[in-house]
Amino acid sequence: MWSRFSNGNASKTHCKNGHEFTPENTGTQRNGTGRYCRVCRRSFLNEHREEYQNNAQQNNPEKVRTQRKRDNVKAHFGISLEEYEARLLAQNNLCALCHKPFEGTGWQSLAPALDHNHKSGRLREFLHNVCNKGIGLLGDNPEMCRMATEYLEKHREIENGDTDCGR
Repeated sequence: MWSRFSNGNASKTHCKNGHEFTPENTGTQRNGTGRYCRVCRRSFLNEHREEYQNNAQQNNPEKVRTQRKRDNVKAHFGISLEEYEARLLAQNNLCALCHKPFEGTGWQSLAPALDHNHKSGRLREFLHNVCNKGIGLLGDNPEMCRMATEYLEKHREIENGDTDCGR
């Protein structure tokens, strides 16, 4: 079964750490010339992961940051980083709800959040994180938003300290 391997270890039944070479536990080298124990490889990668990550970040932190953002955008929204940035630019870096500029990044209140329909998954527009959370907590329900508006107008207080979007 292992005769296609030319590294001299084809007849071995266990790795050097005693793990059995089974189909589930055996990986093959990319070039097809050898095999390895998946348990040992996983253990090695876990032990050295931080070292590799630190080296990558030290050698090219901007590349690592961009790749993480690219991966996050793809995982969360199913679009490329370029499409994400083009959508943001098309909105002139303004919240589609309150029309004020975005500030900050990540989960900060005034950072951009790409809103979406929770039932269909369809992307909508960029909102401030806090604006997005507000409509989300009202269940993305227009009637609830109207009722909230009526309630707030009924109890409106004119004060110099009133602010929008948590500012």
